[in-house]
Amino acid sequence: MRKTITWRDALIIFFFALFALAFQMQRWGGYNPAIFIGSDAANLTAFAAARANPNLFIGDTLLEKIDNYKFYTTVHVFAIQALGWLTGDYGKGMVFLLGPLVLIHLLGYYILGRVLYHNRFWALILSLTTSVYILTPIGDDIGLMPDPLPGFAFGALLPYLLSAIIRFQADTNKWKIIIACCAGLIYIHPVSGPAWVFGLWLFYALSNPDGLAVGQRIRRAFALGIVAFLVALPFATLYVGSHDIAPDDPVKVAAIRDAVQARVEPTFLNPIPTISAFSKWLLTDFYYTYIALLSLCLLLYGKTYRREARTLITVVCGVVLFSMLIPCIEYLRTISSGVPFQIELVRPLKYIIPAIFVLSVWGLYALQERMSQSLKNAYISSAISVLIGLMFVFYVHRKDSKIIGFVYPTMHAWRHGDLLPGKTTKNLAHVEAIRAVRHFTPERSKIFVASDFVLQVRYAALRPVVYAYKDGVIFAYSNYDALIKWYEIHKKLGRINRDGYSPADLEQTILPIARELDADYVFVYFGDYFEKIGTNAEVRDNLAAKAKVITPTVFSNSYGFSVALDGKTKIDSPHDINLNGLSNVWNNLHYGLYKLVK
Repeated sequence: MRKTITWRDALIIFFFALFALAFQMQRWGGYNPAIFIGSDAANLTAFAAARANPNLFIGDTLLEKIDNYKFYTTVHVFAIQALGWLTGDYGKGMVFLLGPLVLIHLLGYYILGRVLYHNRFWALILSLTTSVYILTPIGDDIGLMPDPLPGFAFGALLPYLLSAIIRFQADTNKWKIIIACCAGLIYIHPVSGPAWVFGLWLFYALSNPDGLAVGQRIRRAFALGIVAFLVALPFATLYVGSHDIAPDDPVKVAAIRDAVQARVEPTFLNPIPTISAFSKWLLTDFYYTYIALLSLCLLLYGKTYRREARTLITVVCGVVLFSMLIPCIEYLRTISSGVPFQIELVRPLKYIIPAIFVLSVWGLYALQERMSQSLKNAYISSAISVLIGLMFVFYVHRKDSKIIGFVYPTMHAWRHGDLLPGKTTKNLAHVEAIRAVRHFTPERSKIFVASDFVLQVRYAALRPVVYAYKDGVIFAYSNYDALIKWYEIHKKLGRINRDGYSPADLEQTILPIARELDADYVFVYFGDYFEKIGTNAEVRDNLAAKAKVITPTVFSNSYGFSVALDGKTKIDSPHDINLNGLSNVWNNLHYGLYKLVK
């Protein structure tokens, strides 16, 4: 492989950077504050906001006490804090990590392809192939993701680790450095890190490139394990110390178990059917598995790439062994104790997917190499190579087209001279509502949020929240008493209704719970409720009478935020709700903010 960087590499990197920028612009959308991120990303952003402003979250059920969430102290949280301070918006602190991670991911697999294939074109094919977004039966995803989550960051850094492992597989002097870097990835994504540390350690324990005696190999393996352990020890100590301990009371243990089962995905609680479903999916739906197996046979049969292929397979097999064995042992333990200590270590099975793509592209390249040897015309050989590679990439992304569909609006905007895709009226209404919460409520006001944007109220409006569905999974690790309380509320409220609530729901369900949790304000999403009743005067009047809503004959479809901030009363508001104990503070067509009258 030529070690120099040529104009071809520069052109490829430029293409990667342009695509990463489009990905970044699409996810941000130009909204201020940046609130359109997934719940996992929003949770991490809320952690960062609470760490930076602990005095603002007094009264928040989760964030008031750092002990509730400090077990997830990763690099991400501090990066969000830093970018949030620079941009003045913690949401942007999260969103602005996306572009760099997309670039790192694309470039990483390009470098891995150069290391494995010694060919720029096929390295590019590998990078494009592994960019596809795939949701696995484990309930976890792989490839380029719309949110810069820790799992995405780990996946973006993984090809660099694999490149180092393969490049220095015979250089034992580098092994300690590489395994230390691998253990350091635990601070990026604690769920993925341990499996890869074990897989790498297993490979080094089985390898003997310098012909050492058995005793020396055992000592070396032990030393490598100590290095990885020492690097991971600070996080492990923090995690174990932050984890709650199951009580001796069988009744309380049963309550904890019920709460965990209500909140945690079944795929994580019982790994045996999850592993079975994942294996079946690989063999019946993910047809690239068979291409990878044929490729592996081809690589092992030949001598050119045999050593590198063995290295990759040994490490991946170690990851798979860890991801299957440890969760099953933990599951069997919880049959008697009732409360799991760790429930997500089955997730690294998803890294089989990029390994399959690496082998598939590798096999296609090896096949093309053999074909080119039988062809005398170099141009025909190159044309066949390009055709095979591009057809494979086209098929992969046509079958799973989420990435292309995701970035298309920004590409369309660029063709028309705009940097950002167009903003929608409904998205602007969401942004307006979050800004209103921050503007119209005093600091430390406790908010009950009946909306999917509950976590955005935390990190964008910087207000404490008295209940969030997402909190349950955090309490399942750190605070069993809070988990039980969370579960009691969850049984009354259920999952947040993404379609919105009616005024009757507000009066009969939300308001009593808000009072029980000692909230100061209620922030509720009505969805299209008032648009629907506004299209039928008779239905509107009937519903208004039942819900005690004062509705006008005619009302506008939306309001400018500048009007909302004037403090002027909107006499034509479609939902000036007249309920006992609630005072209307602010509203737009889709949201209402109400103060509880004590």
